[in-house]
Amino acid sequence: KIERKTFSFISPPPLQAIRDYYGEAVAFYFAWMHHMTVWFMIPGVLGLFVFLLRNFRGETIEDCDFTPLFGIVAFLWAILCVRFWKLLK
Repeated sequence: KIERKTFSFISPPPLQAIRDYYGEAVAFYFAWMHHMTVWFMIPGVLGLFVFLLRNFRGETIEDCDFTPLFGIVAFLWAILCVRFWKLLK
């Protein structure tokens, strides 16, 4: 039952059941991995968009106008990711 719910991508892992069975450290690991999996979707989708746009327009990284913007968004994303983890912890 724990394994089925743990590998479900849509819902968060059953942390209390994992904690009761495996211990605090393993539950903390699963909470961290779920948090990072959800948060890495943001730069992944934005990076894919910039990559496809750059290839469609025939530009290189140096020529693309969106590369610096993506860098700023990635910087802000990293700050927010850590802040939200601190709120959840």
